Amino acid sequence: MLFSPNIIDKLQEEDREFFELVLSAMRVGDEELLGDYKASGLYEPDKFQKIYDEAQRVISYEKEVKKQDGFNFFEVEKTYPAIEIENLCRNFADSREDKSDGKEVSGRLKKNEKIPFGFLVFWMFIIPKVEMVAKTVGCEYVYIFAADQTAKRESSVMVPNLFGEECDEEENENGSSDQFALISHYRTNFGFHDADDLFFIRPSYDRKCYGMVQSIKEAMSNKQDIWEQFGDVLEKTEDIESIIP
Repeated sequence: MLFSPNIIDKLQEEDREFFELVLSAMRVGDEELLGDYKASGLYEPDKFQKIYDEAQRVISYEKEVKKQDGFNFFEVEKTYPAIEIENLCRNFADSREDKSDGKEVSGRLKKNEKIPFGFLVFWMFIIPKVEMVAKTVGCEYVYIFAADQTAKRESSVMVPNLFGEECDEEENENGSSDQFALISHYRTNFGFHDADDLFFIRPSYDRKCYGMVQSIKEAMSNKQDIWEQFGDVLEKTEDIESIIP
């Protein structure tokens, strides 16, 4: 579900047009035309070779499709073992009055505050399970689809987070930064970030959601930072329920 796309999927329009020319010549076996493309000087030798190799990959893929009935896989450059955290939300049976769904922790949490319920569940129960899976069967990433229903996700204001970095959050017209509250919450308090060069296979269930990711190494480091920040609260707590709002 987490992958790097093939070169063809990352080509800009002009490069894609040239790629299609190379692919067409390769399909009909026109070696002379392929030689002309290579000698044209439009691309440096290394870049031309990447385009040529990608065209060869597509030709091989097409031959496999023709040979096999029930050909039902989607080929990408590389896949990564990863864990998706799905439906991270409050149960309808939750009777607590605070229904801010993470907005109360969109900024920096303070040591003298009680630890928010979702924050506690994530770091005390979910991440240890992720760590166990990573040690048992191996995985590289953990990811989530943030169901943030704000109209757009452009960022303009930088706010600090618990992990010593800067994260994006947009100010609204009243000057408060409550836009993208869920995305900001996942960044600031759970350590998730944009996927950069990684891509998601996103089911229709998550159509309007925003994909976020962190490596297992990042999650373990973030977990350590979290417990250091709240160590004084936890050390004084005999009953875990007392630190739940």
